[in-house]
Formats: sequence, C-alpha cells, structure tokens
Amino acid sequence: MDYYKIFNFNREPFSNSPDPDFFFHSRQHVGYLQKLELAIRLRRGLNVIIGDVGTGKTTLCRQLIRKFAGTDDVQTHLLLDPFFNSSLEFLSTLAEMFGIPKPVAGATEWRFRELIKKDLFCRGVDEGKTVVLIIDEGQKIPGFCLEILREFLNYEINEHKLLQIVIFAQKEFEQTIEERANFADRINIRLFLGPLDFVETRKMIQYRLKRATEHGNPSSMFSRPALWAVYRATGGYPRKIINLCHQIVLVLIIQNRSRVGWPLVRSCVSRISTGQTRRMHHKAAVAALIGLAAILVLALLPDRLKAWLPWHDVSKTASTTVASSENFAVQDKDEVGIDLPFPEDDAGRIDDVMQAAKYENQSTNQRITEYEAEYEAGYENQSINHRITKHEADIVNKDFVESSETNNFSVLLGKIRVKRGETVLDMIYKVYGLPVKPHLHDLILAVKQFNPQIGDLDTIYVGETINFPAVPAAASVVPDGVWWVEVTRCETLEETYNFVRLHAYSSFSLRIFSYWNKRESMNFVVLLKNCFVDEQFARKAIFELPEIVAANAKIVNKWEKDTVFFSNLPKINQSTNPKDIS
Repeated sequence: MDYYKIFNFNREPFSNSPDPDFFFHSRQHVGYLQKLELAIRLRRGLNVIIGDVGTGKTTLCRQLIRKFAGTDDVQTHLLLDPFFNSSLEFLSTLAEMFGIPKPVAGATEWRFRELIKKDLFCRGVDEGKTVVLIIDEGQKIPGFCLEILREFLNYEINEHKLLQIVIFAQKEFEQTIEERANFADRINIRLFLGPLDFVETRKMIQYRLKRATEHGNPSSMFSRPALWAVYRATGGYPRKIINLCHQIVLVLIIQNRSRVGWPLVRSCVSRISTGQTRRMHHKAAVAALIGLAAILVLALLPDRLKAWLPWHDVSKTASTTVASSENFAVQDKDEVGIDLPFPEDDAGRIDDVMQAAKYENQSTNQRITEYEAEYEAGYENQSINHRITKHEADIVNKDFVESSETNNFSVLLGKIRVKRGETVLDMIYKVYGLPVKPHLHDLILAVKQFNPQIGDLDTIYVGETINFPAVPAAASVVPDGVWWVEVTRCETLEETYNFVRLHAYSSFSLRIFSYWNKRESMNFVVLLKNCFVDEQFARKAIFELPEIVAANAKIVNKWEKDTVFFSNLPKINQSTNPKDIS
C-alpha cells in the first residue's frame, strides 16, 4: 500500500497473518522448533504443543511445515479444523489428504482404516518416507478422533512409528489429555508455549520493522518507554503485540507523525479496549469500595467483638504469605503511564516490574534506559554474585566454605522463580529433600543470607527469584544395597524444579537430587521419591511409569567416592516392599 511508503515500508510490518517471513526467532520458539524437528526425524510419534491464545502456535506450525518444504523424504499434511461429526467423516478426510484413491461408495470405517494403514506402510517402509500429520486448533478434536489417532500410533515397525502427529492446541486440551491416559502415555514431547519477556518483545517489534523496511533505521521508530508500554499492555503475547502495533502505525499515518512515545501507546490501548474490559474495571472499582467500607466498619468494632470473627489473628498464625500477581500489580500501578490490569502468573514480567521499581524517583526515560541496560547485561546475576562474595562469611559455616573451595564447586546451587501458592519452606524441602531439624535451621539461615534482596522470607511474591546455596547434605554417605530410579537429568536447578512441578499431580512421586564430583562436575537429576532394596522392584517401578517418563529412566546404584551431595537422603527401611521405603 502506498501509505506505507511514508515509513519506507515495502509491506505491512504488523500483519496478523502467520507469515513465515516475519517469524521472530525467540529462544522459546526456536528451541521448540528444534525439538519438534528432531522428534519428527527420529519418528517418535505423537508431539503436543499447548499454549494460550495468541502465543504464536499457528506461526510455529507454519514454520514447522516450511522447515520440511524442501525435503523429499518428509511429507507434511496440515489439518486446520479438526472438528468432525463422525469417525467416517474424519477417516475419509485423512484419506483424501494422504492422496488415497476414493473407495467405492458406502465404504465402512474399517475399509478406510485399512486403506490408510496400507498407505502408511507403503510410504514409510517401501519408500522410506516420513508422513507427518499436523493439527492446528487441537482443542476442537472430538474424543472419537483422538481414539483413531491413538490407533494410528500403533502402526509401527521395530524402529519407528509410521505416522508422525503434531498437535497445536489451547490450554483446555490439557484436560482432554488427562482424561485419556492411554492417549497421554503415547505423547513423546509435551511443550508449553508462553508469552515473550520484555527484551524479546522489544526485539520482535524491531525485527518486524526491519523486515518490512527498505531503508532507514526502524529501531528508532519506538522510544524505549513506548516499547515498555507495549509490553505492559500486551503481557508479551505476540498476537496482542502485533494488533496493538498495527493500531499505533495507523495513528502515526493519520496524525502525520514518525515517532512513537508512551502517551501514544496509552492512547491506542484506550482506543482498542473492549466494553468487557471497561466493565471489569467498573466491577473492580465497586469491589474496592465495598472492601474499603468493610475495613472502616471493622476498624470501629471493639476488640472484644473482633475476637469473635473467624479470621481473627490469622495474620499472626500464618507461617508464610505468598502475594498474588494482582496484589503486586496494584503496588506497581502506572509505572510507565499505562493503567491496565497486570497479567497473571508471569514470573518474568513481575521481576521486570521489581527491577523497574528501583528507579521510581527518577524520570521515566531514565528508569527504562537503566533498567533495560541492566537486564541485557545480566546485572541481576552480577549483583547476586557480588552480594554472595560480600556476605560469604555470614552465610555459611567454615566447613561449607572450605568444602566448596577444596572441591571447586560453586557456592550457588541455582535460582528458582516463585510460582503461585509456593512458599520458601516448601521450596527448601523440594530442593534439599526432607532435612533433619538441626540441618533445616542451617538451610533456612543460608537461604536467607543468599537472598538479601528479600527482607522477609515469610512474605514472597509470585515471580521473585530465590537463590539456593550449595549446602552439603547432613548425611553424605549412600548406603550399599540401595537402588534408585533416575527419571531425567537436567542442565540447571530451575529446569529440574520445573520438571517436578510439571508432574506434581501424577500418580508417581518425584524428588530433586543434586550432587557434585570431580568427574561429572555439578549434576541435577530427578529421582523417584522411593528407593528400593531390590533391583527387581526398581525395574518394576520403571515399567509402571508412563511411556514418556520411562523413556529416559535408568537404575542408579553407585556414585563416585568423592561425591558431595546437596540433597538429603531419605530414611532407608530394610524392607522388600518398595511402598515401605520413602
């Protein structure tokens, strides 16, 4: 369009179509794309990608198809709308997609299944091709279609599956999976696609401007406060970012302007706000007034009447308070001029606000500039390391310091972002195992000293980063004749912790086990919570795990002699019944 030439654009930079040329290579999207490509080439079968509306599932889907466009040995088939009224309709659609000649009129479901099975064997075995079925909007798949897909996954040879299935779906598909255990067990990888953080939001906007620009410097079009305002308003969701930026460009054209500042972003946000959002603000205001009135009434009550209230003295008895993201957002209201509800449960965004809040006495431009520089330079890690060095003598006892220096392991085990409902004590139990009381006191003290940025460990916020020191376990000798089941091995403590979080409600119990030795260096593994006095029971436990969990599981019986453990060992009962060992 001619009006885009005003900004030297050769095409629309913020089109809402999933154009692969505008695919922004965020760390999450690139990592997931690589995992999917590897799973397809290894012919692992079923893969599921779940994410909120607008996180870029469709764009990732198109990019995956593009990845195999130039290869003859991989044939991709895209199903955009997986809702069907009957099994026969679904099977006939698949047969048509695979290029199978139509059978005679009145063909049964069995006939279609046999035709598809024969076609998959022909292409997968005789021709050596990989057949991929990619399904978008997977949350629409009826139950009978899932059962057919499960049957297709049984079409295999000794080496691999004959049909590769990739499903992109919204969050409600998780419930569907949980209700079908025989389908869930066949999932090779299950990935969760989340929103972008602030830095990637900024880079995505600049990337799209650069792709659409013929000449000039597109990065100067948005001021830094404007980029921050876009991020705050959209929560880092790519679709919302694109839609908001499209409106901003239109306003620039209408007002004959070339520079975007945060007031312009705020104006555009107000313009595209829906009536539902306004009603939500109205309800929130009414609720706030009611709450204020209740507080005033309670304040006037005499103490003898307050004692009869059911929540009286709750604040004195509560051991730990975890603030919700909504409460935290109230404290941060209008940090850069955007008065919008803060998105829920995004650790990165809340941490961004905490960092930005350090500069509340400075100008907006100065706050954003300094915050962004520190974010990209890894300021957070540098400051933590500096504080650890400064307070090392106060953090841990002499034996701990000498042990870390002698064995050359880091004094910092790792850091974990807090999720809703978590407490510091609960996190300590999960990271270090169930410690004995004297050692528990030392652990709490060490964690407190490693987190000087948190005034009170009993009051933590969703999204805060908790640092965990590498405190050697109270008992560091593994008894002989005990077998453990190692489920997976991870790169960092947080990755290990997230794995345990993911399977928190599974039928099996997991525990984190961290250790160091000279040959392997630092290790973060996930073990079954129970250990076994008989190897046969350990093998049986692996057999009873879901296929996707058991794929990388192995039995462990020995560690290196110089191993230093950072997780407390459970109490070992000399029983032949694995249920008695915890």
